[in-house]
Amino acid sequence: MNLRNLRVIAFVSFPSRELQESNPEAYQGAVSSIFAQYPNAGTCAHCGMGIIHNVICKTPEGAEVCIGTQCAERIGADPRAVRAGITSEERERRDARQEALAAEHRAEVAEREARVAGRREKFADILAGLADRAVADRDTYNPNRETFAESLANQLVERPLSPRQAFFVAKMLSDTGRRNKKNAATWDEIENRVQS
Repeated sequence: MNLRNLRVIAFVSFPSRELQESNPEAYQGAVSSIFAQYPNAGTCAHCGMGIIHNVICKTPEGAEVCIGTQCAERIGADPRAVRAGITSEERERRDARQEALAAEHRAEVAEREARVAGRREKFADILAGLADRAVADRDTYNPNRETFAESLANQLVERPLSPRQAFFVAKMLSDTGRRNKKNAATWDEIENRVQS
């Protein structure tokens, strides 16, 4: 009998000896129900040993066989699935669910990258100004920490800024650091752009 390419369809364990000693009738009933459902249970089809924990498998020819957990691992069943008691059908459903989640995640990442690329292009001039400010700040402050300008730039490529953040961007990009009659139009335009 070919025991390669088995599909695990169920797991069955015989009751413990303690149940046999404490309640012989319940033990007999449990053993009888196992043998009624799986007549070959209790003997490994691979090595012939007596077994308590049975892995019920279906061969490619359609025959049901019972093998021990160690033999199931030896002949190619997934060891983690055997130890966890996962049938082939459950594993296929789990793999399909994980693949669907991975595809959904890849789509979300691609959409986010496209959105970020669009925002980088849209705010290229502002980001360049913030980068220049970050270089100047880095010389002044701790060189290992992210500067405020870098933090604002990173947030800008992800999402619109708050009014308070927009104020600081306009302040950083202005020559004077203040809103006045000369730069009012530019200041307002920057604040409105980064909040969109």
